[in-house]
Amino acid sequence: MRIYIISDQSSRAGIYGVGTYVRSLGRCAASCGYSYSIVHLVSDVIDPYLGKDEEGVNHYFLPGIEGTTETSIYFKSVVYTLRDLVGDNGERALFHLNAHLQHQMVCELRYLFPNCLILYSIHYFNWIFSLSGSTNYLKEILSTDIKVWGTLSAQCIRDDFRQEQVLFRDVDRVLCLSRFAWGVVTEIAGIETNQLSLIYNGLNDQRKTYSKDELLNIRKKYCLDVSEKIILFAGRLDQVKGVVHIIKAYKELKKEYPDCHLVVVGEGDFSYYLEIAEETCGSILFTGRLEQAKLYELYSIADVGVMQSFHEQCSYVGIEMMMHGLPIIGTNSSGLDEMIIEGETGLKLSVIEQNYQADVDINLLKETLFSILQNDEMRALMSRKARERYEKVYSEKAMERAMRIVYESL
Repeated sequence: MRIYIISDQSSRAGIYGVGTYVRSLGRCAASCGYSYSIVHLVSDVIDPYLGKDEEGVNHYFLPGIEGTTETSIYFKSVVYTLRDLVGDNGERALFHLNAHLQHQMVCELRYLFPNCLILYSIHYFNWIFSLSGSTNYLKEILSTDIKVWGTLSAQCIRDDFRQEQVLFRDVDRVLCLSRFAWGVVTEIAGIETNQLSLIYNGLNDQRKTYSKDELLNIRKKYCLDVSEKIILFAGRLDQVKGVVHIIKAYKELKKEYPDCHLVVVGEGDFSYYLEIAEETCGSILFTGRLEQAKLYELYSIADVGVMQSFHEQCSYVGIEMMMHGLPIIGTNSSGLDEMIIEGETGLKLSVIEQNYQADVDINLLKETLFSILQNDEMRALMSRKARERYEKVYSEKAMERAMRIVYESL
């Protein structure tokens, strides 16, 4: 059996760690003894192109077709091109889809590769962005003619969800990256559990051990005082990530606990967040997007990670924080809820659903940060537990073990 991992970097999923997932998936397949290739849809090439990376893995780059990249015409052209590229080598093909709403592609694969197997990984649900991760709102929209959303908005959410249902039913296996996704697929979409597998994202262990002098030099490089406790956020500067709430809570925290510094890593509208920060902007380090090595340096000197997202699947930022032994101040939203063990690997705030919006209690967030920053013993215990949880659940080895079971069952 040869595995073809299909990714679409032009889609919304492309910015949610799918590239990292695809690379991990390839290493898992190789470790399980399978040959694999990676297919890149809507690539920045003029004609279909086959290349090899430094490890000898085939990469198929297929161009987009203007105006048709999400239509049956495009998916049909992709599958016919794949047939020519793949050829007939006698091996059974397993196609692993990692882009949203590709049911037409499933149909074409079944037609041209009648003996193939098809897997689909749920990296996100389309409706989750409009509804701030709330399954309560989703159920309400699916079951009523609710008018507060507007006819068009509600209908789009219903249509997207129905398309997802059809796709889930027509593939051989659906991979859920969180128990939250599992619940949506089984309880709301009505898919049988024997068609699903729960497999968390996994990352290679890249934590470095630094000496005290090296850690001090890292602080100096970023102009962070040795006496300051460091609160770290990493991710897009986006409403759904709760960055506004983090900054507002930090402003209040700074009044009671001045020896702390907020580090914000990620791209976004800095002027907007600087305006919110007001007088505390001088004690907030906005780094912009960083290469991995620099980001991991900041993980190594941070005291606590903060994630106030309204929805996550299986957050790579959360995994990186646990890999570096960071306690996480998170929320109980979607997939993030199950990543953090309350009181062991971090602390969680409840997302408040009101007037079809999501919110968190800024004062409670401030108090939670205050309590963990002033309790060295609590942070040390949570740091150890976070690292243990990474090793047991979110390492690439754990992902490989789970994928091996899937491959063998198919």
